[in-house]
Amino acid sequence: MDIYVIFPLVAAIASLSITLVAFLKKRFDPVNRSFTVLSLFIVLWSLAITFFYLLPEGALLFFTAKGIYFIGGLIASSFFYFSVIFTRMKISLRLHQYLFFIPQLILFVLYYFSDTIIGGYVVDSGIRGFLYGPLRALFDIHFLLFFGGGLVILIRMRTHADFVLRRQLQYILFGSLVGVILAGVTNIILPWQGNTSLVWLGPFLVIAWPLSVAYGILKHRLFDVRIIATESFVFILWALLLVRVFISQELPETIINLGVFMATIVLGIFLVQNVNKEVTSRERAEGLARDLKKANRQLKELDQRKSEFVSLAAHQLRSPLTAMKGYSSMLLEGTFGDLSAKIKEPIKRIFESSDRLVEIIEDFLTVSRIEQNRLNYDFHIVDLKKAVRTVVDDSRQTMKKEDLVVSFDEPRDNDWNIRADIGKLNQIIGNILNNAIQYTPHGEINISLSRGREGTTAILEVMDTGVGITSDTMKKLFQKFSRANDASNTNTKGAGLGLYVARELVKAHGGKIWAESSGKDKGSTFFVEFPIAKQ
Repeated sequence: MDIYVIFPLVAAIASLSITLVAFLKKRFDPVNRSFTVLSLFIVLWSLAITFFYLLPEGALLFFTAKGIYFIGGLIASSFFYFSVIFTRMKISLRLHQYLFFIPQLILFVLYYFSDTIIGGYVVDSGIRGFLYGPLRALFDIHFLLFFGGGLVILIRMRTHADFVLRRQLQYILFGSLVGVILAGVTNIILPWQGNTSLVWLGPFLVIAWPLSVAYGILKHRLFDVRIIATESFVFILWALLLVRVFISQELPETIINLGVFMATIVLGIFLVQNVNKEVTSRERAEGLARDLKKANRQLKELDQRKSEFVSLAAHQLRSPLTAMKGYSSMLLEGTFGDLSAKIKEPIKRIFESSDRLVEIIEDFLTVSRIEQNRLNYDFHIVDLKKAVRTVVDDSRQTMKKEDLVVSFDEPRDNDWNIRADIGKLNQIIGNILNNAIQYTPHGEINISLSRGREGTTAILEVMDTGVGITSDTMKKLFQKFSRANDASNTNTKGAGLGLYVARELVKAHGGKIWAESSGKDKGSTFFVEFPIAKQ
């Protein structure tokens, strides 16, 4: 055996191993079956070139010479067929027959019942070549039409394919072009010019073709190509070592080569098994990651729908509550005449309950807009001291706890301007103050303003003597729907949104919010820090 036989034989074994790996992985897939047909023709073509250099001169060698070109044409036809199956292109049965069977039948007759394409073979100084007939160009036309047609189908599909399919097509197109161009130089162009010295190299160069196509049709994962590469490498190594066994000249060399061959079989099996195990575990992890990603996407969609529902429901509830609050206020003010003390008390409760519900609904609407990224801000220069005073005065008027004192240590200077949305600022201050009122049954709440960060920020401080905050509650204090475990003992009306809304609004104003407490029943202090507006 010499290099003219070894290289095509190794290429045939490598192509066959790639075919088996791809086919066994998805044996019932039409795409894999069409690829198997393509790859088997490449194997037969490689074997035909092997026998072309191995057989003695005679009729069988002439038959093999014709087979090299006839099978080469079948490779182009099977590539076109693979392209049709891969792209799910619809072709009628009659057109199917015209495209695939009739041309092959005509060429078979021309190849094997005439000398019009291949007229014979020639042996010159040990190098074997071909004698061409007058219709030799039919092979080139046939190959270019079918191979070019397959490329056009794949390229057209790539223009409107998704990301994964586009990547698959990139590998298929790249490998096909590389394999055909390299093999075309050695097995078509040079022989056409009378140089057949590199025909044996063509099958080895064309390995890139089935390898890239197999990679493209197997889910487009790096792990799949590792399996193909590993198993192909092992099969090629076995083939080379087996060839060495047969070409050994002496018995000791044969025994050594046979021992190396047997040891390589064992090691190769272990190598393939380990790679398969690693690939399987990684594919499972990747599958779990995809499932988790899908679940997260579904959860986001559900959360979006929930936010939309909350927003719609809150809007629908706010209108009647506003009317209830407005009319009850007018009744209490005597707009419709004087009311007896017995009637005033229930109307007052209606007013207070509707007022509280309006605040809760406003928080729900704010949360919904935050989650949908639809909360708009109208920033202007705002006097923080004036805003705090207004909210504190309003809270005193609606506060029902007579044994609770709310005080504001108003600073004497007037330079408390910040850049804020006045409506959102009032909501921040109101939520912090209302939280303190709700969780302070009796005692006092003190509000103050101070400077921070070398005078560049203003800090609002709300200190109460209420129930305090435990370390467990502190961890989840500013989260949605988060309340202390014993919160219902003090405040049964809270929704657990006020502090979350305050945090998100403060963040949008470029500020910070935090709380401090010595523990249960030791009161708490909330701090809100805003940047001072530059003059």
